[in-house]
Amino acid sequence: MNTLNDTLFTFLNSFALQYAWLDVLIVFLAEYLPWVVAVSVFIFFFFDKNKQGRVVQLTLVLISAFGATVVSDIIKEAVASPRPFLALSDINVLFIHGGMDSFPSGHAAFFSALAFAFYFYNKSIAKWFLAGAILISIARVVAGIHWPVDIFAGFVLGGVVALAVRGLYMCITRIWSKKKEAVG
Repeated sequence: MNTLNDTLFTFLNSFALQYAWLDVLIVFLAEYLPWVVAVSVFIFFFFDKNKQGRVVQLTLVLISAFGATVVSDIIKEAVASPRPFLALSDINVLFIHGGMDSFPSGHAAFFSALAFAFYFYNKSIAKWFLAGAILISIARVVAGIHWPVDIFAGFVLGGVVALAVRGLYMCITRIWSKKKEAVG
């Protein structure tokens, strides 16, 4: 049965092993851009002109990203899902990563949570992090190590976790400020 997931995977994966320069670019986007994005988070916060609340913002962004990774890992343990290079015989694989842990994409969850959490503090910089998350994620499909549905689930998971962390923080802040008013 040829599903939308299979069709989209086949289309994106067809770009692999066509041109050496494109393969190098795809591997860079899938394997090394995540490090560039992660380091840029700290660079952004270090050089941010808005000093007030920077530590809290960075903490919430990191809790969102790592929280999404933890939830993703829990789901991976519960749902054994083979990576495309294990499920299909005739695909273009640029590198091997993982095994029965394809769903959801941990990279998509981490980097989308990062981008969505940034959105609450700096919308213009969040767009760059979202672009990074999208590039990383698509490259992982082209490289043959993720299905499109893994990426979609990772993005939804990242967004939900970032929203939950933000909501929890806002609730705690309100409770704390009411408690201070009552005491003060």
